Amino acid sequence: MTGAARLFDEETRDAAERMHEGAPMRRLALADTPEAAAMRAALEACWARAGDARDRLRKGLLHERWGQHVGALAQLLALGLVLREGWDAVCEPELGGRTPDLLVTRDGARALVEVRAVTGMGEAPWESGGEASDLTGLLLDDTRSGARLVDDGRHPDDDTPRRTGRAEKDRRARARRLAAERAAARLASEDELADVVARVLGRKADAYAALCERFDLPYLVALYQDTDDQLGPLARRVAYGGPGVDGLFTAERDRFAHVSGVLVFGRAPDETGALLLRGELTVDPAARRPFPGAFPDLARWEVGDDGVPRRTTRGAAAFALDVPGADGRGPA
Repeated sequence: MTGAARLFDEETRDAAERMHEGAPMRRLALADTPEAAAMRAALEACWARAGDARDRLRKGLLHERWGQHVGALAQLLALGLVLREGWDAVCEPELGGRTPDLLVTRDGARALVEVRAVTGMGEAPWESGGEASDLTGLLLDDTRSGARLVDDGRHPDDDTPRRTGRAEKDRRARARRLAAERAAARLASEDELADVVARVLGRKADAYAALCERFDLPYLVALYQDTDDQLGPLARRVAYGGPGVDGLFTAERDRFAHVSGVLVFGRAPDETGALLLRGELTVDPAARRPFPGAFPDLARWEVGDDGVPRRTTRGAAAFALDVPGADGRGPA
């Protein structure tokens, strides 16, 4: 890419240096870490294939709000994912008066891909080593931090002497009450996030229904979750439903008939700092047109003849993006 336009050029670095310390692009552009270098290399390679959308995507990445930044990041990584699958892709093509995120083509087949970043919409940093964002800010602060209370109500790293008597009983009672409140918050937040996912899928379905019908195009909604890992099961629950509850693919079959499926993807943690992705594809059993791509490294869920959703491929736990230029090294 020597001599070609670069995403992480001097102008971008200068803009990042002028941002406040917490700005996500400042961390991404300036951080001297393996994670940042790997992400820069991947985004550089994807951005080089983004065509006329490059200026807008650069502006999105340079936005100081996490929601705007991660939206552009998600679109670039989704572009890399379909390129890795062997598709050609056009970012934000003009098609029937609309500009979907991606128009992908391969062997004469065409399809649309719309990308939406759902989690990490607050002020959470993008780095895997930073504090993980809560599910759209709904969970209590440390419900996803990995901390667990031991039997006496203390954090396992707490080596202070145990207290006895009434004070200790009160403290244990408070710890149990806090744990119960956190568990309730987690369940409530999952329900709220499921509602968010349902609304996102509904809006994405409605936005491109006419376009898909007019051009007879399969349509995939891609949801980016950064380093969270709970969106896939929630999206599957929303799409397929559960015991006694129909999902969107059943309850609103006509509304979603043009939606081939929902792809959830995000970054997987890696101790070496390499950029690895993971995700799953939830297939719409009633779609008019299946998406003509397998995504073999994603776990694939489909509904069997008995109406029960099953994972039909395990997929890889994590895989490299493998876009030309995304070799884990920073831009030259």
